Amino acid sequence: MDWSAISAIGTAATALVVAVTALFGFHQLKLTRIQLEQLRRATQLEGAVKIFDYLSSPSYLEARHFVATQLAASLEDPVFRQEVQLGVIWTQNMSTVHHEQVVLRTFETIGSHVQEGLLDCDVIISTVGLPALVAWEHLSPVVEIHRSVVHSRMWENFERLHEAAKAWFLARGGRDRFDGWRERLASYERREPTV
Repeated sequence: MDWSAISAIGTAATALVVAVTALFGFHQLKLTRIQLEQLRRATQLEGAVKIFDYLSSPSYLEARHFVATQLAASLEDPVFRQEVQLGVIWTQNMSTVHHEQVVLRTFETIGSHVQEGLLDCDVIISTVGLPALVAWEHLSPVVEIHRSVVHSRMWENFERLHEAAKAWFLARGGRDRFDGWRERLASYERREPTV
């Protein structure tokens, strides 16, 4: 009996076991990565669906309507403007709600989730990019007030979301189309309401 041959066979068998184990390990790692990616996508889809549901809710739509149709005039009221400067969402009268805060907080939350990677930026921008652009156009005066009175970085996640939506729009339509859309939006909102 040649001990060196037995040792060589043992070494080869050990090498084969290590190689097979490594292959199974790599395969298992690949499966784990696939499962994690599927879990991430499912979680992001669930989050996106909740956002879309909320953006269709009556409370959000009421707040959005106020921002689009009444915010500019409300900012002329000294009491309202003082409440805006304080950043309140409810006044001392609980039936009075600052709807602009509802919309600001909605897009700030969405922007925060995108910033932290909890929601996919491309999915969010391709679906809520235009509402974010329109909301930012309406809410810019409030953002300026908050940044001058409360904190200079207020609503920065909403602003990032707006900038991403703007970049998305510019990449697909160009500067002329974007500027034209903004002009049409402004002229539409300046027209007299019909009854």
